[in-house]
Amino acid sequence: MKDKKEHVKRAIPPYLPYRTFLNFLDGIRANLPSIIDRSIMPHTSGIYQSQLIYTLEYLGLISPETGAPTEKLANFVHSEGPDKQRLLKEIITTSYVFLFKDGFDLKRVTPNLLSDQFEKTGVTGNTTRKCIAFFIKAAEDAGLELSTHIKKPRGRRPSITKNRRKAVLPQAKQSFDAEKTEPHPGEEMSLDKLLLSKFPSFDPEWSDEVKAKWFDGFSRLMDEFKK
Repeated sequence: MKDKKEHVKRAIPPYLPYRTFLNFLDGIRANLPSIIDRSIMPHTSGIYQSQLIYTLEYLGLISPETGAPTEKLANFVHSEGPDKQRLLKEIITTSYVFLFKDGFDLKRVTPNLLSDQFEKTGVTGNTTRKCIAFFIKAAEDAGLELSTHIKKPRGRRPSITKNRRKAVLPQAKQSFDAEKTEPHPGEEMSLDKLLLSKFPSFDPEWSDEVKAKWFDGFSRLMDEFKK
């Protein structure tokens, strides 16, 4: 059996929006629960619940076996200013081992080289871009010096006007943020909610290959909604 340290090195990096991660940590700061599970995320979609738990495991903030917060999480959520930045830097450098090994220079890396490093973990397609986006925002908050070539992840879509944004994102965002996809009695389920209800819930116990396929499939589904 491979040791846990080797497993972390090969695990798929966090994929969810960085802001969602920060908002969750802010929400538990006043009263850190004894266990991090879905029951403390009532206003978060099922898909984001799974991704949050996986992200916390990847970053060493909760136990993969029990879901109990680690000392690292307790210290981080209760820290401020320079201490918070120092702790985040420690979390990032110890979790993204593949980016801090000898010979890989984040200060000079190009977008292609960075993508290659992430793809070695098993991610593909649009999922790679989202993994990189999470890392870059976390690294910037941690005060890490990054190459000017990677400040904005590749594949970023051009901004659109508010009116057009409202037109192209009608039900997709609502279903994505909703806690449940089941309609109320007598209410007809929209197509996007129907598709989300059929999409399998993320399971952290899957193999890295299955996780990569799930991330890529979900990313493509969200892109179709936006279209």
